[in-house]
Amino acid sequence: MNYFLGIALLAFCVGFLVIVPCIGLFYKLRFIRGEKTRRTAENDTKELKAIKDLHQGKKGTPTGGGIPMFLTIIVLFALSVGWVATNIRGLLSGYSFWWEVGIIFSTFILFGVLGFYDDVIKIFGYEKSGFFGLRMRQKLLIQIALAAVVAGLMYWGLKIDFVYVPFWGIVRMGIGYFFLATFLIVAFANAFDITD
Repeated sequence: MNYFLGIALLAFCVGFLVIVPCIGLFYKLRFIRGEKTRRTAENDTKELKAIKDLHQGKKGTPTGGGIPMFLTIIVLFALSVGWVATNIRGLLSGYSFWWEVGIIFSTFILFGVLGFYDDVIKIFGYEKSGFFGLRMRQKLLIQIALAAVVAGLMYWGLKIDFVYVPFWGIVRMGIGYFFLATFLIVAFANAFDITD
């Protein structure tokens, strides 16, 4: 347990040390929100206009902060996973360590690449696209596809078809697990975006 706490603290410290200079670099490179703003159209609903007004509060903040965090986590993961595989025993679920780690890491990579692509469009694609990043519908469809791949790996690869409900116990779901996992992965992926 101390090892995992140490890795978490190390990741926090390294991430903090990496992100602070990157903010200055992003300002210098003009990776700034609001260089081009979302246009208000005549047919925008009252709610959409309110959302666009809220986004004006983010004008002038740098975008792309996930890139250094993403790279930091990949490096720390690559450096620590071999040690964990050889030295930590009895703390894992009983599934193949490499299957579990592969699924977790591929999920992180897939959604990280999607976020990177969205940031690249925000930073470099203003004139071509006429909007900030991927459209909500496009991003959601891509997220559902990625989540379905990951859920499929868990269901067909690891043969997981159950959930544990506190005070109830294990509930076997069959193929329903695939759909629940897909939904939950998309929900968790959007939790930060929604609060942001």
